[in-house]
Amino acid sequence: MTARRQINHEDPSSSGDSVSQRHSSQKHRELKIPQDTMDSYNDDNYPEGGTKGWLCVFGSFMGLVGSLGLMNSTGTFHAYLESHQLRQHRSDETGWIFGLFTFLTFLCGTQVGPIFDARGPRLLVFLGSILVMAMIVGIGFCYDYWQFILTIGIGTSLIFTPSIAAVGHFFHKKRGLATGIAASGGSLGGVVTPLIFESL
Repeated sequence: MTARRQINHEDPSSSGDSVSQRHSSQKHRELKIPQDTMDSYNDDNYPEGGTKGWLCVFGSFMGLVGSLGLMNSTGTFHAYLESHQLRQHRSDETGWIFGLFTFLTFLCGTQVGPIFDARGPRLLVFLGSILVMAMIVGIGFCYDYWQFILTIGIGTSLIFTPSIAAVGHFFHKKRGLATGIAASGGSLGGVVTPLIFESL
């Protein structure tokens, strides 16, 4: 009788909690994937280099020379424009041009990323290269403030975003190394671009 009374007076919420805990722990045991299986899955889906993988790193490196390197060289362009086409404007006014240029490069990446996932990098990089070349040529013909604002465009974003994202499709264990090598193209571009600009 005592045992029956204890069972009858047991809190139903606590029994429900224990049942749900047993179900959740059983579910976790069922969903647990062995580490060997995950390693083999990653090895099968990421070639970890090879000819195509390292060519992708080289292509991303060169893409970042022209896009991220250009962003790292905005100070050179700013100083030149202040003493030439935009010498009648204050420094804080001309700074908006390259601030907007850097802002658009990163902001448009939120839209370029899904397009990259759906279509791949080739069309994006091709269009971005055309727009960047048009921007560089167009800046030479600009004399008014508003002309520079219209010229900067989004070409660097079309190159920058795929160049960073493409490397991760070929590497898993060495992804940090490969991405670092590709990203160093921006540093090289930041050194080479001002030197080329001063020699013109």
